[in-house]
Amino acid sequence: MKNISPILFVSLVICFFVKQTVLAQTPPLPTQLTPNLFLVTTDKTAYAKGEAVRISVTNHSGKSVRVDSYSNPPCPLEQFLNQQWTTVPSVSCSCDDDVQCNMSEAYIDPKKTYEFSWTQTTSWCVWHGEKSAPAKPGIYRVTCPLNDPLSRENRIDVVSQNFIIKE
Repeated sequence: MKNISPILFVSLVICFFVKQTVLAQTPPLPTQLTPNLFLVTTDKTAYAKGEAVRISVTNHSGKSVRVDSYSNPPCPLEQFLNQQWTTVPSVSCSCDDDVQCNMSEAYIDPKKTYEFSWTQTTSWCVWHGEKSAPAKPGIYRVTCPLNDPLSRENRIDVVSQNFIIKE
């Protein structure tokens, strides 16, 4: 410190405080949705043909999310065929009373679970009541695209564990 000039010392002190002030005034970045804060599950890993499959989407984050209503269906069912995942045609479903669920979108509040069921005979959950053929035996999964309600760009896809439909 003996060899440092007073002008240089004062300049360094001023730079330090200016940098700290600028950092303190920078707004925080928006929090991103991260897949580990959401869980898509089924009630079992194997089902008999025609047995109802109950699917739950749990929000472990601190903010509400929207099941992306611009996907059709909102949480598509996929079957593993020919070494790739293929979306199953849309179907009808039932929503529980715990969340807002209408013809086009569902919101999942923090620490809440959104549930729906697939009966296999009426096909997949889509809120519009469309029907398609019953499920074929095979390996399935569900992918739910979730959005921050305030930012359409902030989207993640949360995938369930695989489940089997037996003959």
